[in-house]
Amino acid sequence: MSLYQKWWNSQLKKSLCYSTVAALIFMIPSQESFADSLIDLNLGLDPSVECLSGDGAFSVGYFTKAGSTPVEYQPFKYDVSKKTFTILSVETANQSGYAYGISYDGTITVGTCSLGAGKYNGAKWSADGTLTPLTGITGGTSHTEARAISKDTQVIEGFSYDASGQPKAVQWASGATTVTQLADISGGSRSSYAYAISDDGTIIVGSMESTITRKTTAVKWVNNVPTYLGTLGGDASTGLYISGDGTVIVGAANTATVTNGNQESHAYMYKDNQMKD
Repeated sequence: MSLYQKWWNSQLKKSLCYSTVAALIFMIPSQESFADSLIDLNLGLDPSVECLSGDGAFSVGYFTKAGSTPVEYQPFKYDVSKKTFTILSVETANQSGYAYGISYDGTITVGTCSLGAGKYNGAKWSADGTLTPLTGITGGTSHTEARAISKDTQVIEGFSYDASGQPKAVQWASGATTVTQLADISGGSRSSYAYAISDDGTIIVGSMESTITRKTTAVKWVNNVPTYLGTLGGDASTGLYISGDGTVIVGAANTATVTNGNQESHAYMYKDNQMKD
């Protein structure tokens, strides 16, 4: 995990609802009363629920493998109605895997798998848990993560580190396992991340660090054309999720307010070309 990601994770814990809990817990509608019910998955090993399918039937994430030294992480998919797990395979034995995204109907899961020695491939798992590796940027430093998938499963997005060791937003389109780098913004970027995608796969959101200003700003790519979303008056922002129709984006952004020497980070909603606190 990059220093940038570690920093944003610390900010997100302050500003957004975070998915990691002491034991995996879901809120699902009860068929009898339509009230919310809690289900404790009782994994008990530092689990993290990363994504819920659009139809609400499946969730994915990862947990610590019991007794692993050094610590290894196991990706999983959970069937909410059947209350059953599918343990997702990893690319290399005795290495970690992470499930980050799932298709609307729950048939395809995406994430990343460790190859050892600090190297990672993107990962795509089919409904039965079969793994297909997703390769990264040619000549890169072998760290690639798939983060989300379009409703029709035809576009997967994420990021991959290039030869200079910088992350670049990427996509795998039309079922391809080879990667395509997303377009740079005018003036160039030092790094970029893609985190979420619209249902039809035409809009991707994430963040980009400008080569000129060295500031990281939320960005959306519409048909692979990038546009900055701005901030809440501070120096940084990132786009984290997008509505299915692509009209609403949410994420975290710094404000101009400084507390204990740091700009405050707030959750935002971006709609109608405006970022709102």
